[in-house]
Amino acid sequence: MTPVERDLKCDEWNDVSDQVFADIKNLFATHRKADVMLVLSFMVFAGSFAVAGMMIVSAIAPQWNRIVSLAMGNVEPAFQPLRTLAVAERRIAVRRWASTSAPVPARRWNAAA
Repeated sequence: MTPVERDLKCDEWNDVSDQVFADIKNLFATHRKADVMLVLSFMVFAGSFAVAGMMIVSAIAPQWNRIVSLAMGNVEPAFQPLRTLAVAERRIAVRRWASTSAPVPARRWNAAA
């Protein structure tokens, strides 16, 4: 191969490589906006998925023991705040009744008996 042929062959390769680089540059130039939007939408959806996941975990984590025990068939006793209040009110009423003296007519009848 002569030096002239070699220079021509190099020029052909340079032309081909320039064309390939130009094609790649055009490809990135035309798809750059689409790629940016793709990455941006992926980041938004990944972020919202992460936030939703953390909200679910933060809602379930404090009740995890109850969930597992219920899943294993252990039934919790019913929460009855009004029943507890009724018992307390009855106790208070009995104490008040026991601390008061009997009315005067009742004392007379008891003394007469």
